Amino acid sequence: MIRTIAIFVLGVALAACGYKMSGRYNGLPEHIRTIAVPTFTNQTLRSGLEQTLTSAVKKEFLQRGSYRIVSDPAAADAVLGVKILNYAITPIGVKGQNVGTVFLLMIELDIQFTDRRDDKVLFRDGRFVIREEYALSDRAVDFYIEDAPAVERAARTFAAGLVATLLESF
Repeated sequence: MIRTIAIFVLGVALAACGYKMSGRYNGLPEHIRTIAVPTFTNQTLRSGLEQTLTSAVKKEFLQRGSYRIVSDPAAADAVLGVKILNYAITPIGVKGQNVGTVFLLMIELDIQFTDRRDDKVLFRDGRFVIREEYALSDRAVDFYIEDAPAVERAARTFAAGLVATLLESF
């Protein structure tokens, strides 16, 4: 019995030999070294949204990888194109007299990541939705003041998820 257990343990140990984690899995093709992230196209009435989202994605790429990030698609191996399709704020929590206290910010995007060498779409999501909740203070004038931090939080969360998806192929 002990001999059987010892053989089993030895077999498992030998099977595990040679297995190691590589530092970081990179799902992108080897030739991609430069990624173009041009300013996103904003099809909404929310001014500045394209700058906030584009900036967050560029910053995340720079923090996460060893890629050169440029704005000009002609100077890149791959291009990230994003259209901001919709921007909406909906009350999801109300108090007396139907006054909103908690809001849901929703931003709908059309995302496409393309390998320029092969003209191959590596990632596509035509209806990606970012959601972020925020609470309104008791002062009604703060509605627009509190909207901006919610957009910033949503941009950071979106950027982290998108870049992880593109670089790690999840």
